[in-house]
Amino acid sequence: MAVVYESFVDILCEPEAALEAVGNLYERGHYLPSGVMAIRELAPKPFSESGAFLPGQRVSYLYDGKTFEHEVTEVRMWDEAEANVKEVIRSSSSGEMLEWRLSELTPGTIRVTLMYHANVNPIAKMGLARFAKRFWGEALQRLKVHLEDKKTFSGPRTWVPKSPEL
Repeated sequence: MAVVYESFVDILCEPEAALEAVGNLYERGHYLPSGVMAIRELAPKPFSESGAFLPGQRVSYLYDGKTFEHEVTEVRMWDEAEANVKEVIRSSSSGEMLEWRLSELTPGTIRVTLMYHANVNPIAKMGLARFAKRFWGEALQRLKVHLEDKKTFSGPRTWVPKSPEL
């Protein structure tokens, strides 16, 4: 599977807040691009008494007239200043996958790296890379603003759960 797009952003926040924002698919309405609407939770985030993230949460949303369905397939909690979240795009015919890597650079500074993988030919890869850069590049910048300034970008056509800090 080839990496179609990779980018990162450095954020001033607590590690737990960054993992919650990236790992909880339902919270993404706070920072996804403005064209996203109708976010629905198809399978809730599995409960864990210890508060650990467990795979299995599924969410769908509409963007540019298309339905996207994401599912968290693997989570590695904070260990040695690093955490990972992997998710697949179930509505994709090319096996698209997102891998989020969170690294604590210094106390209070988290680097969020996003890698977008897909099984596509070179011509389709260029188009998919343009889409990924436009969509996920904007999402990363909004994630930074959301976590640092406690600002939500959710609009009237995007439902998101209310955060206690907002």
